Order: sequence, then structure tokens, then C-alpha cells
Amino acid sequence: MDKHISHSRIIRNTCIFITAIVILAVAVFVMDRCGAFLPKWISWEERVTEAGDGITVTLHKREVQISKNDVPVHKIGGAVKTQDLLVTDLDRDGDQELILLCWRRGKYGSAQPFWEKDNPQDWSQHIFIYDLNADGSVTNKWFSSDNGVDFKRFKRMEKNPQILLMEDVEGKCTLWRWDSWGLKNMPNEVRFVAFGDNLIHDTIYEYADRENGGYYDFLYKDVLPDIREADLAVLQLESILVDDPDMVSSYPYFGTPLAVGDAIVNAGFDIVSGAGNHAADKGISGINATTDLFADSGVTCLGIQNSADTEYRPCEYISKNGIRFAFFDYTYGTTLDMREKYHYAVHYLEEEQIRKDISGCDADFKAVFVHWGTEYADEPDEQQLQYAELFTELGVDVVIGTHPHVIQPVQEMQGPDRHTTLVVFSLGNFRAAQSFDERTMRGGELDFTVEHCWDGVRIKEWELKEFDIPKY
Repeated sequence: MDKHISHSRIIRNTCIFITAIVILAVAVFVMDRCGAFLPKWISWEERVTEAGDGITVTLHKREVQISKNDVPVHKIGGAVKTQDLLVTDLDRDGDQELILLCWRRGKYGSAQPFWEKDNPQDWSQHIFIYDLNADGSVTNKWFSSDNGVDFKRFKRMEKNPQILLMEDVEGKCTLWRWDSWGLKNMPNEVRFVAFGDNLIHDTIYEYADRENGGYYDFLYKDVLPDIREADLAVLQLESILVDDPDMVSSYPYFGTPLAVGDAIVNAGFDIVSGAGNHAADKGISGINATTDLFADSGVTCLGIQNSADTEYRPCEYISKNGIRFAFFDYTYGTTLDMREKYHYAVHYLEEEQIRKDISGCDADFKAVFVHWGTEYADEPDEQQLQYAELFTELGVDVVIGTHPHVIQPVQEMQGPDRHTTLVVFSLGNFRAAQSFDERTMRGGELDFTVEHCWDGVRIKEWELKEFDIPKY
């Protein structure tokens, strides 16, 4: 009898154990199908999007419901868990697309690459794109394999809804656009190099005439790799260009051969900062010769305007890799004041005008080039500090200073809205023959990168590199 009872108890306990295992397995299966084991960092969005023509797209509890005039038409759910969605004309064909940031089991769908031997059934993140039809139905357009990177969130670019910005779990943002058949990653950074005063003394143009046939490409030969690796390269044009050989001169009133401008173009510079205390040394003819040469060569010239200009242009805009840049350029003064006759010839460092200029600017990134400070001073003076605070207050992103002819400190300043402005008080000389002081024969090269981020754009990284200025 005792043996019979013991045997029955074993059978009963075994059945209970097996039942518990089955129940647990079923529970785990159901929980997994519901997405309970997906990464905890995921933020599951809830949203209702009006797609036009009576079509409403609703994301609720990880499922997508599409309705036409409040009548349900199509549902995306089950094995697909939607993290977030967008509705936009991604491919610019005039019709809307439905874009899902979603999760499913397996790296691939039915079209698994032939070189892959298996399709692991772990949860993975995907992008699904559907054509959204006029009746509320959808047509499969493009489904990605496993993204390879886990995206925390995504959105359309405000100024270009055909570009998607995606932020991964580490905070890095990438840009994507539709290209023929699928999403293609596009550059989301712009790299700059900036150099200081290009001050051409008589010893330099005499060397060019004597040793180089009057050509000046030798001036920039050593920095060509840096210029060409950058997206945008800029220098400060301390000495104005002249197209009349009789006007070529050195200190105290500079007139630099037009061939120097040709060398600047040939080197690959994209921008020249023209506002400086020597900008008016040769009157309006020098400014006209300079602006004409760079305009004809496709180089953006800042801070000075041709006499033919009929209106003031406070800044110049350049768009690169989805970022709209605004460039401003000012000088504290000039050797000759032409404002009475030529109102826009040179842009001056005047607070009231600067406030109007920068406040009226529509750009993602604002850069100011400014000729200021005390010559040969190692530290910024009161005027530099005052205007640096003004630029920071106005939300400028980077301020690049010249004129002291020596390198001065770099400072990150924070405005009242916690916006950070990178201020380079002086890059020193770039090309010059001021050999009376070893400090004037050292120059600074600012290398910085601007990137897209979730809230706009920002300086990703920067470096100020010093170099010895060649002697001729």
C-alpha cells in the first residue's frame, strides 16, 4: 500500500511539473509575441496623423491602424511591433508614404540574401516603407533588413521633409534620403578649416617676381591637403587686391597683385573674409577688383561689397550636407572711410547694425568673422570681450577673429539660453613677412566640424593647430 501511494505521488508531482513547464513555456511564448522581451530603452510612441483626403493613421499599443473617413481600412500589427511612424512624400512623387520604425523576429524577411546561411530569430529593428493609397490601403514599397544600429527615434528634417534624421541609442544622428530604390545614408557633417591674416608684404611679391614668374601658388602649397580634405576652407584677406600693377604696394597702404587672388582660388579656398582695416587702402577700385575676381571664380567674398551693389547684404548663405550656413564679416575700422559715398563697401563693427543683421538671419548655423583687437596683444582687449558677449547673446555659433597678428586664446562662451558660442579671438597671421617678432611668424589653423543633432546642428569637435609661417 505504501509503495502504491508513493508511486501515485510521483506520477502526480511529475504531471504537475510538466504542466507547470508547459504553462511557463506558453506564457513565455505569449509574452515574447507581445514584445515583452524587447529592449527596455524603447519608447513606444502613441500618435494620430492626418494624412489628407480623409485618411488617418493611428499608432496605438505598437499597432498601426489606417482609416478612411473614420472607417478602418488596414491594420499593421501582430508580429510587427511599431516603435514610431511618419507620413511624408519621401520619394517626391506627389504621393504620401507611410514609414515605420518597427521590430520583428529575424534579421531578414522572405528575401533573405543568398549568402546568408540562416536567419537568426532574435528581435531586430527595421524600417518598413509603404505607399499610402488614396483609399487608405497600403502597398509594400521597401522593407529593410536588420538596421544594424538601434535607433532611439526618428523625424523628418523641418526644412526638407524628404530627409530623415535618425538618432541612435548613443545620441549619434544620421541622415537618410530615398535614392532610386531604398534609403541611402547621406553625409551629416561639414568640416571647416580657417586661417588668419593673408598679409602680402613687398618681400613676398618681390620673391614671387624674382623666383616664381609672378605666380603665387607657392604661398599655399603646404596647406593644400588640409584645404582639400575640408568641406569649406576660409582665409582672412588682410591686403586688398588690385588689378593695376602701379597700385601694388606694401605697408602702410596695401595693394596686393591680383595673381594672389588667383592662387587663393587655385588652392581651393571657398570663402574669403574681406572686411579688415586695409580693405579700403586702394579705395573702391581695390574692393571692386577683389569682389569681381572672387565672384567670377565662385568664391564667396564676405564683408566687402562692389560699388555696383544696390543694397546691403548683411551675410552670405551657403548650404552644405543639409545645413544652411550664414556667414557675417565685420571690421573695427579702415584706413579710409568711404561710407559717405559707398554705403555698403565695407561692413563695420557697429552694435546696432550687427543686432539687425544677425537677428534677421534665417540659418541653421551662424558664423562671424571679425577684424578686431589690439595688434601684437596676446590677450583679447575690452572691445573684443564686449563684442564676443554680444555675438554669444545673439546665438552665433562660432566667432573667428583676426587683426592682432598673433594667436590669442579660444573660449567657449555660454549665452542666456545656454547656447554655446566658440570664440577664437585671433588666429594670428597666415601669410606675412613681419619677422621682427617671432609671434607674428606663428599662425593658427582652426579645424572644426559641424554636425546634425536632434535639436538642430552643433559643433561636434574643434582644434586649433599652430604652424610656422614660411619666410621668403
